[in-house]
Amino acid sequence: MKKDPLYVTSAEVIRRLRITRETLYAYVSRGLIRSEKMPGSHRKKWYYREDVESLLKKKEIRQNPGKAVRGALRWGEPILDSQITRIYDGSFFYRNVSAFDLAQEAEFEDVFTLLVMGQSAPQGLSIPVVKQLIGRLTGLDSSLKKVQPLDALLASIPLMAYEDSLRMDLRPESVMLKGYAMAVTLTKWMLSISGKIEGESIAEVLVGGCSAANRNKFERLLTQALILGADHELSTSAFAARVTASGQANPYEAVASGLYALRGRRHGGSTLELERFWNEIKKPTQVDRVIDDWLEQGK
Repeated sequence: MKKDPLYVTSAEVIRRLRITRETLYAYVSRGLIRSEKMPGSHRKKWYYREDVESLLKKKEIRQNPGKAVRGALRWGEPILDSQITRIYDGSFFYRNVSAFDLAQEAEFEDVFTLLVMGQSAPQGLSIPVVKQLIGRLTGLDSSLKKVQPLDALLASIPLMAYEDSLRMDLRPESVMLKGYAMAVTLTKWMLSISGKIEGESIAEVLVGGCSAANRNKFERLLTQALILGADHELSTSAFAARVTASGQANPYEAVASGLYALRGRRHGGSTLELERFWNEIKKPTQVDRVIDDWLEQGK
């Protein structure tokens, strides 16, 4: 059997932790080490490597606290263990489901639920609050529609939170519904500013302006892109949102935190700079002049 970097055998756990088999079973029963049945075997189990590593680190801290502290100070390298994505054997997986397979067959909404809940979306998932929220957002002062898209999104998040009387309900099911409601609502509202919106899923809404002949093709391509890019790892904005959420802030506050970080000039704000650059170029003969102007300004 090919060795899987996610798991270790009982013999390896016993050897690395220097414990007895009885102690291993005690660790498992207390939830300190998780176990899974080996494929093709009804009795044999293997154990999560990350749990074993965690116990080894705790043991090292008890034995040599100074060394452990020095090793933790890795400036500029934010590192978090993740139960969402693992990379193995030339592929990557969302909660042990191949992301490549999902991109071929699934809808983005199913993957959204898989990432948050660890399971596929329930059939007939309905977010009735979405239509109500879009109506509220559409009624906002028209001046909001004249600002940059990210600024408009930031202005709308508090309104969504205000409309949700259970915004501090942090049960996984509730967080999933709030997150999905935000994703759909904000996508539809932003596109409603520029014209009519069509479709129910996020991908359908985003390709609504395409011709009928190309819509299905682009919808699938866009769905694949959304799925394969669903885990944002530790980008500045994703890290900000995760840190905010770790303090038990509600989902609206966590998303707003990520959007504020995204707004920075060295992150999503660079897109606005690029748009300004393109807008200054009216015809091909102006390319060199515009580039020279921008370099002279230190951009």
